[in-house]
Amino acid sequence: MVNEIPLVEILLASYNGAQKLEEQINSLLDQTYSNWKLLIRDDGSDDVTKKIINGFISSYPERVFNPQDTLGRLGPSGNFSALLSRSCAEYVMFCDQDDVWLPDKIQKTYELIQEYEKKYGKDTPILIHTDLQVVDSSLNSIADSFWAYQNIHPQGRESLNRLLPQNVVSGCTVMINASLRELALPIPRNAIMHDWWLALVAAAFGKIGHADEAMILYRQHVNNEVGARNWHHIPSRIKLAADKKRAKESLSNTYMQTEAFLDRFADKLSPRQCQMVECYANFPQQIKIFRLYNLLKYNYFKAGFWRTLGMFAHV
Repeated sequence: MVNEIPLVEILLASYNGAQKLEEQINSLLDQTYSNWKLLIRDDGSDDVTKKIINGFISSYPERVFNPQDTLGRLGPSGNFSALLSRSCAEYVMFCDQDDVWLPDKIQKTYELIQEYEKKYGKDTPILIHTDLQVVDSSLNSIADSFWAYQNIHPQGRESLNRLLPQNVVSGCTVMINASLRELALPIPRNAIMHDWWLALVAAAFGKIGHADEAMILYRQHVNNEVGARNWHHIPSRIKLAADKKRAKESLSNTYMQTEAFLDRFADKLSPRQCQMVECYANFPQQIKIFRLYNLLKYNYFKAGFWRTLGMFAHV
């Protein structure tokens, strides 16, 4: 008897996504991997998003589910966190409401996570992520590789020290195993985004793997919560570098997230890890010269020379 392939739960956080949601869900229905379920939590939409969701639930009652709760409006990270707390499958993926998945996205990501579990064991927390193809609102290609477009290839940037100041994991490409879910929950309020938190936990206590292949059409439009910026467009880079207020606020959020991480896992981190995480969390209390020294000591570097230079300027 052939063993049934494991269940993959896909978590979709929706909010006023009526314009593109149907196209996204249809791309899930076209997946080559057969054993999956879709859990959707709407965050209080006031368009026809709920009507679209209910239509799919009626048409695919064995596939599409809408877990109910009384949590109210949570925002993108909170919405995904609530969904993750309701999941129970062996593997979990995260889905944005306005992208399009290529047909073999689940299958290829599953095959890669299987390789990691075979090598490191199923009890090891594992996160797998992939590249994305950047497209416009009509799915016309902008860039074949999101990583190249943003100059943010994750190779060498998936370690804990590098993930503290900058996330290189796109949640809509991620698959995690049950071991990572159990260790990461609950995701705290000070987590900047659910994918960043999961990446930190996997880097500290498990493994992160990635595939260079783009397995998703990552749609860009004015409503993107987290969008793609062309890092090779010099005027845009200068504009970002000149926004000191934004840069300092961004760094401040990473310090708060790191403090939450330390509060949760101080007793599980190795002495070296604990020292490194505590040092970054305490940056606001350090004088400038010590912050610069510790940046070099622990290699809290961002992707690329210019991002790292900007970090040196604003810490």
